[in-house]
Amino acid sequence: MISFAHFSFSAYASLRSTACKRLQLPKRSVSQTSSASSPMGESFVRLADGTELPVENTSSPLDIIIGHGLGSDPSQKSHTNDISNALWKDAQEYLWNANENSRRRQSGTAVLYTARGHGRSRGWEQNEVSDDNVNDVPFRWPALSEDMVEVANECLGDTSQFTILGQSMGAASALYLSIDNPDRVNALILARPPRAWERRAEIASVFVAEANELQLNEPGSRRFLPLFGAAHTDLPPRSDKDMYRRIQCPVLILSHGEDVAHPLETGQYLSELLPKTRLELAANEDEARLEWPKIIGDWLADENLI
Repeated sequence: MISFAHFSFSAYASLRSTACKRLQLPKRSVSQTSSASSPMGESFVRLADGTELPVENTSSPLDIIIGHGLGSDPSQKSHTNDISNALWKDAQEYLWNANENSRRRQSGTAVLYTARGHGRSRGWEQNEVSDDNVNDVPFRWPALSEDMVEVANECLGDTSQFTILGQSMGAASALYLSIDNPDRVNALILARPPRAWERRAEIASVFVAEANELQLNEPGSRRFLPLFGAAHTDLPPRSDKDMYRRIQCPVLILSHGEDVAHPLETGQYLSELLPKTRLELAANEDEARLEWPKIIGDWLADENLI
């Protein structure tokens, strides 16, 4: 079994129980496929390296990409069961009821997709793993941002502009995409941006522990790779202010308390680093689920995005 860190199990259990509460990129060819063994209506986007990601395109008042968070068992996490899915659907329902422009304009596309290594994604398993080497680079946030832009190119067009709603891992991926492709993103919604910078190592030990457990329980499986990728990635350094200033589009940051994996401080720091931000804080996840769809809808309308 590959192990990258020693950790206190009691500390891990405590941290995990709390957490559970809760480039200019080169153009690469993409093709869409479907499978007779897939659920009805499910389609896949094929990435340049052969990875295929499940994707769901629905009508929307604007073009938007939805990026989900990491799962402690990545095989059980997908775009269908992440909070980002519920946030967007509730926000769209609110817009439909409250905003006449939203009812008139349903010419856009909402793209919800499952990230590499999660759910029914496939074709990524060829990553080499040995006793002294694991290739988790494709599962780190900068690389996941490349996957996200490939999905956008396929579903919306390779010169399209779009909004991104990213949650946790999806928020970090969206941030990197926006830094490297500022001309492609017209608005950015960062929901529950994850623990980062000096305090990233605290949560990284949790991901290592979960990855080690998956290796024990599923010998031969590669489903632990996204967890190792999460353990070895981070947001750009706060000292690199020029990198953050590359994002000139409006940004909505949504953070809530009582969540050790997505602390308020990440959202607060990002609101200081990014030029055009609105920061909304909720006390806990229950309040966030109740209030954030309306906040998202009103913000999109205020920014004349619908």
